[in-house]
Amino acid sequence: MNSTAFIYQLGLTYLAHSPYVKDPGVFLDRGLYFHSHVGHIVAQAFRVLGLICYIMSSISSTDTLVTMYYALVHSKLELASVAWNSVMLTDSSKTERVQKKFANLCNDRFLFKLGSKKYKEIFARLNIPPLHLRWQYVDALFLNDFVNKIICPFILHSAGLRVPFKITRDHSKFTAPYCAKASPSARFVSAANAFDSKTVVFNHHGISLEYLIVSNIT
Repeated sequence: MNSTAFIYQLGLTYLAHSPYVKDPGVFLDRGLYFHSHVGHIVAQAFRVLGLICYIMSSISSTDTLVTMYYALVHSKLELASVAWNSVMLTDSSKTERVQKKFANLCNDRFLFKLGSKKYKEIFARLNIPPLHLRWQYVDALFLNDFVNKIICPFILHSAGLRVPFKITRDHSKFTAPYCAKASPSARFVSAANAFDSKTVVFNHHGISLEYLIVSNIT
């Protein structure tokens, strides 16, 4: 897509163009692909993971290590994920590499005696859900708040209740009839429907992550 590039000048100094803007904590590029943001958070996560690796020999508890990972590394990969997690497959694989690196470090440090590629078993031992499930969980929570707190009919119309005219095998409760499949509203609806069989979206306490971990990892 072609765009007009304007030249801005402040006094005698020409202002440089930036390929993205940061608002707030999320790097927004011109096409809203979030390549810059994913690259930034992955680089940050690997730097902190390197520090954890350096001090890992002095840590004797997996609980302590996992707590440190969630606080310092995983938090960077989940911050504002509602806004940017419609990432492409290549960007998604970059974020997963961070978590797989941590799994391999734990496997070597605590001698789980699991193969380096058996990430699902390592995650189960550490009680850590895959990143895409965590993102789905946050999306479902967002729709939970959206339905309970947003009272604007126009906005609610983009992610509303599914009311079929006849009995069907599809028991999902939400639909996004006026949204593209890759739109945020469609993503929120898909996440809420995925949780709906074991959780109640219409509640004031949110959706339990315990179900997600038990059902998808163990």
